[in-house]
Parts: sequence; structure tokens; C-alpha cells
Amino acid sequence: MKFQPRLFRPIGFLSISMAWGVMASSAAMADVRVTPRHLMILREGLDTVYGSYIFAVENSSEKPEHFKSPLMLPKEADDFSPQEGVEASDLSLAPGGGVIIEKDFAPGMQVVSVGFRVPARYGRGLLSLAAGLPIESFTLLVPRQSGILATSPKLVLGDASNAPDPQYEPFITSTPLQPGDTLAIDVAGLPEGRTRSWIVGGGVAAMLLAMAGFLAWRTRPKISGDGASTVLIG
Repeated sequence: MKFQPRLFRPIGFLSISMAWGVMASSAAMADVRVTPRHLMILREGLDTVYGSYIFAVENSSEKPEHFKSPLMLPKEADDFSPQEGVEASDLSLAPGGGVIIEKDFAPGMQVVSVGFRVPARYGRGLLSLAAGLPIESFTLLVPRQSGILATSPKLVLGDASNAPDPQYEPFITSTPLQPGDTLAIDVAGLPEGRTRSWIVGGGVAAMLLAMAGFLAWRTRPKISGDGASTVLIG
């Protein structure tokens, strides 16, 4: 996974979305807490899934507090970037894989958004998310008119009237996620690149080459032993 900051554009309705999670749950430090409701937004690309992982951090003290935590980004992501509430210097790769956020948060609540990119093939991509903190509710938003179909055994269709943006269809976890739980999301209906065409074209080219070789072998000139001796020896 390489790091390229500012690859993605911030989402305009992040603050509205995170209004769902004003109640805090326990985190690594007593005065810094992560809201129990997390949000992920998916967008389609050519042989690619683009996404934004969004949550909020609340500092209940009267001074900045240090916070460090793993991010629940897809393990298949090959790129990530800060979007809102964090800078490139606040994100780093964990020794065992994944991404860590480490920052001094000012008093109050702050929305954090990190973008990511997952490669896909044949119009399909897989997102494997590992929870590092207890998550009471996880919401996945998918554009309604995009043709994307996101499925997971742990996700159910949510109430569209409660979505932060009417252009997105919400899916929510049926049960809370505990540290160590994995949420696998299968994303289908993505625009395909030329991979399938190249494979078909390569197969046809190989077949034509094999047929040409066979025909060349079958139609090769045939000279008898006596004829060859006459030409070579005289």
C-alpha cells in the first residue's frame, strides 16, 4: 500500500452524516472517545472501488489530548489519503499491515474522513474490514444510480428516509462489531476496463498462431531422400 495524500475529494455531507454518532463509546484514552457509529461511502471507478471511511472523535477534556488507533480500512486497499479532520502526517502504516491514525485532538468533537482505493477486476471488488474498536453501528452508503451492488452477510438494507443524502442508499450492520470482527463486503456492477477484452484478444491471437503453425507444418515442401542426395551430393 503506497501513500499519496490528497488523492480524493472530501464529501460535502460528512458533518451531517456524523450527527448520527453524537454519543461516544470507549476508546484508547479516558478523555478521547470515538463515536459508536461509523460510516463508509463507496463510489465506482474503472476497475476500481473508491471509498471514504468516516467517524468522529470526541475530546471531553479542556485541553488537546493525544489519540492513536487503527483505522478500519479495507485490507485490499492499495492507496489511502486524508480527507477531513486529519493531515498526511497523522496517518501511517502499521508494522503488521493497515493504517494507524495518531493525532492530538482539540477539545470537542471532530469529524475524521480518510479516502481509500481498492482495485477490482471484471466489475467486482472485495472489501475486508477488520474492526479495531467496538462499533455499535456501521453504515454503508452506495450511490443509487451507479449500478453498484454491495452485499455482505452482516449488512441489511436501512431506512432510506434516514440517509444523510437522498442520492445514496444506506446499508447497516445487523449487529454491533467487536474488536477483531471482520466485515466482508462484495461490490459488483463496477465499470470494467479492457482486461476482459485483452484476455479474449490474446486467446484468439494464440489460437490463430497455433493454426498458422499447424498449416505451415502440413504444407511444408517434401523432398525424398534420393532427391535430396542428388541436390546435395550430385
